[in-house]
Amino acid sequence: MQLGTSRDMRIDVDLTDAPFILGANTIAASAYDSGDLIESAVSEITCPVTPVESRLVGKAHSLSGSAPHFFAVIVGTSSYANPDLNLEFPAGDAQGIFNAVRMGAERLYGSQNISLFLLSSPAASERAQATKANIRAAFEDIRKHSKPSDVLLVYFSGHGISSSSFRDAYYYLTTDARNLEIDHDQKLRDVSTVSSGELRAWLSAATMPLKEVVILDTCAAGAALGSLLKLANRKDVPPDQRRAIELLKDSTGSFVLMGSAADTVSYEASSFGQGLLTYTLLQGMRGASLDAGSTLNVSRWFQFAAEQVPEMAQSIGGIQRPVIAAPKGIGYPILQLSTEDRSRIRLNSARVQLLRVTCLDDQDLDHLNLGELIRQRLREISHPSAPSDTGSVPPIVYLDAVQDGFPGALQPQLRYEVATNKITLHIRMLRNGQRISEQTIQEVLSDKAAIAEDITKSIIAMAKVE
Repeated sequence: MQLGTSRDMRIDVDLTDAPFILGANTIAASAYDSGDLIESAVSEITCPVTPVESRLVGKAHSLSGSAPHFFAVIVGTSSYANPDLNLEFPAGDAQGIFNAVRMGAERLYGSQNISLFLLSSPAASERAQATKANIRAAFEDIRKHSKPSDVLLVYFSGHGISSSSFRDAYYYLTTDARNLEIDHDQKLRDVSTVSSGELRAWLSAATMPLKEVVILDTCAAGAALGSLLKLANRKDVPPDQRRAIELLKDSTGSFVLMGSAADTVSYEASSFGQGLLTYTLLQGMRGASLDAGSTLNVSRWFQFAAEQVPEMAQSIGGIQRPVIAAPKGIGYPILQLSTEDRSRIRLNSARVQLLRVTCLDDQDLDHLNLGELIRQRLREISHPSAPSDTGSVPPIVYLDAVQDGFPGALQPQLRYEVATNKITLHIRMLRNGQRISEQTIQEVLSDKAAIAEDITKSIIAMAKVE
């Protein structure tokens, strides 16, 4: 539409099918420039709906006439069609959020009034996989069964990426993604991502809850391939991603929290074995963000996370500043957690971080291939494929992609010599380039896997002492 130089215009909007609630309804309007960058002043009117009027408005629902229903779509993608994109934490983070949210929702709304969707990769079944089709189906199911007086929480964890060429600036990569070429691969956009535009459309569909909370705990996927070691080139949340969540907030009235880490290494390097944003959100649910009645107000919850995450990121030499986009108001309670509930929310203690192990023989080679065997065992210990039956957490966080330049982390270096049927191994432990301990062990040269296991135990023991 060409407006010329006019400063005023009239647009008629039919609100017959709009989702009103009983009581005061605030209607706000603003305009954006053609690039969705500059917003005009906001004009507001209050439209009260009485019980008599509500029968004349097709989608009016009483907040007091029926109990609100709580919906949640919780998505965590750790494994992708391209293994180079794989992440360690998102699937586990999604499970942790799901468990805590379920307890809080049952407490506040009643178990009969909640519907939760958990989609992750890896997952036990096809229906539980974090595919775009499954995510879309979850929103469609909610649209069919929700009403404006209900509450919806959306949580995405995994890869998020910006586009420089398309109006939808933010894309969440689903499990079948094979590359990061958002600007050049239409199939990737159509089949293997959820864009900010699609998310806006799903959230603003008719009958969807008016109380919507969106959490995007994603890393900057552009760092995933070939850039894992370039820690010096860190940036804050890109401006186009900031704009995407502002548009999401403005068009849906949602509370939005974006916690994009600047690079994949920062995202994966948490000494807690969890994404930093998710860790602080769980911290808040355990009590730090609860009010006197044990309820969780979304504004207080988001603000706590936004204050805590930068400090935690700084401790690992990274930058991560969550961005909050919130409609006017002071927020509202979305969950309630009793003392017993809070005690069941699992938070890992800080663990020792180990950088990539280097292993060479006296010829500056590794003819026994011990290095790869040791690295494989450390990966298995740090990120087990299944939770421990005893509930114990791994003793270390192993950062296999990082060899140096990570403040405070320990770097194991191995040298070995072989003589007849014996192998002598020298282990040095460095921190910030300085040697802090060393150890020499001898083994009978027989089973290389057994030798690698013994060396791994020695490395972990040295790390725990430090």
